[in-house]
Amino acid sequence: MASTRGRCSNLDFCSLAASRKDIDVPLGQDFVCTECGKPLVAPPISAGGGGGLAIGILVGIGVLALAGGGIFLGLRMSGPSPAPNQVAAEQQSPPPPTQPAPAAASPAPSAPSAPPAAPPATPAPAAVPTPPPTPAPEPAQSSPRAPAPANSPAAAAAPVADQDIVFHMAGSDIIGGSLAPELAAGYLAQTGDTDVKTAPGPRPDETLVIGMHNGRPEAIAIDNSTTADGFSRLGAGGAEVAMAARQVNPAEHDALSGLGDMNTPAAEHVAGVDGLVVVANANNPLRALSKAQVRGLLNGSITDWRQLGGTPGPVAVYARDPASEIGGVIKTLAGGGDALAASVHGLPDDAKIAAAVSADPQGVGIMTLPPIMLHSHYAVQVRPLAISDTGSPALAPSNRPAVATLDYPYAFRLYFYVHQTAPPPAVKHFIEFVDSRDGEAVADTQGLISQSVAPQELILPDSVSNRFRQYVEGAKLLAVHFRFKTNSSELDVAGQRDLDRVTNFLLSNRYTGDNLILAGFADSQGGAALNNTLSQKRAEALAGLLAQRGLKPAHVAGFGSELPLADNNTEEGRQRNRRVEMYLLP
Repeated sequence: MASTRGRCSNLDFCSLAASRKDIDVPLGQDFVCTECGKPLVAPPISAGGGGGLAIGILVGIGVLALAGGGIFLGLRMSGPSPAPNQVAAEQQSPPPPTQPAPAAASPAPSAPSAPPAAPPATPAPAAVPTPPPTPAPEPAQSSPRAPAPANSPAAAAAPVADQDIVFHMAGSDIIGGSLAPELAAGYLAQTGDTDVKTAPGPRPDETLVIGMHNGRPEAIAIDNSTTADGFSRLGAGGAEVAMAARQVNPAEHDALSGLGDMNTPAAEHVAGVDGLVVVANANNPLRALSKAQVRGLLNGSITDWRQLGGTPGPVAVYARDPASEIGGVIKTLAGGGDALAASVHGLPDDAKIAAAVSADPQGVGIMTLPPIMLHSHYAVQVRPLAISDTGSPALAPSNRPAVATLDYPYAFRLYFYVHQTAPPPAVKHFIEFVDSRDGEAVADTQGLISQSVAPQELILPDSVSNRFRQYVEGAKLLAVHFRFKTNSSELDVAGQRDLDRVTNFLLSNRYTGDNLILAGFADSQGGAALNNTLSQKRAEALAGLLAQRGLKPAHVAGFGSELPLADNNTEEGRQRNRRVEMYLLP
């Protein structure tokens, strides 16, 4: 097969670049490094080597910039004159997460055909390069979640032909940086589009996922900003899908009342579960921290290792820039809403946080889940710490079932919100793809925890009662917990949606009620007798809902306030402790 040859330009990170190893790339494939995904450059031209010069010219034309963790490819030229919506493929600095300009008018959405039975090939995630140790952090700057692309002098403006906009997504760049483009590409491919590519949109914060449908280009537009902006754009008609790193709040819910009830399974859809990971230097003997200790590190009330039981010395804390979307999640989820101390070093991405902590024996950092899940080298550079809440055992971020069920304290869901009663047909089909096993596979490849339901090995803490240990002996845990409203046996919104997912999984795998065990739990408010009764009623309520779907559980029991997952002194903790767990017998 004909090929071209190049060398990686990523001198700071890529081992192939360090060794100056040539890489053969078959013609027609992306001219990027197979290890780190950065653009290749032509190798040095030897004397008298006319072929090398020709390849160098081709490379100069073909090198394409990376943005948002995806590869931006220029579409075919439309003629000598640039198209009206010509897009520069050169790197553009991401704006701070403020209200973007109103969306430009676009042609009416064109719904693709219904998805065929065959699933699409899910693209593998781009490798994240191993960052070298850096003794000092860089100045804080606002940045989206995905690493900034390398600025290549060979990158040229790439005209993008006019295309139909299928629909707009807007909101959190935690989702829009990589997950949303991958889901959009998988959806377009499943609906029959060919030549699916990703390109920068007309605005710096916009990405277009473009495919050819019936001989004409069509695109899904993704605007990266903040969760709050996504809800605003959805309500104003500037987007048909809002990307959110949290659930809609009461004020936003009221503002979106014209689109229906956003607190329903028809409007709220979980795309996957992300999480925050606290890391220490690999040589640090520390293995776990409590939520209160992490909060103290962030707000500045803990500044010395002796406050954590270690050798006296100052603690250096590294986190994402608090002005960014993920920085806001860190402040809320790990910092308890407190202002971050001025001593916290704000860095633009996870790679720099890992590099700073790996070079600093006194360092502690907070990064996101995907790097730990996708790249084993992060576990060598830094040590992920288990996190405990008051009255509950410490859980590690690598415990996938604990992250999936939100038992891990710093796990959080990523959402898509749409019109409750009348989403456009293309949006409806897209959400069906997101909720399908093919969509779940995309989340898995991005280092997130998908919403797939699968039996997991059961690991019980030493503190569990003999009654409970005997009750679940020989069973496996299903990675989903059903939670309830306060003083009620009525499922919350997530529980209603999870009920359908679990039912589909069990029936499609030919499980019956004879395989099921349900265990109900309550918070610690009220006496033991009341909590035992309430936990039993919740388990029975879920058993009744399953029976309506043809699955009658073999065993149903309540265990009161046993096995708390969170602090019963807070409403958030009590809500997490009010749950029913499901186990599966072989």
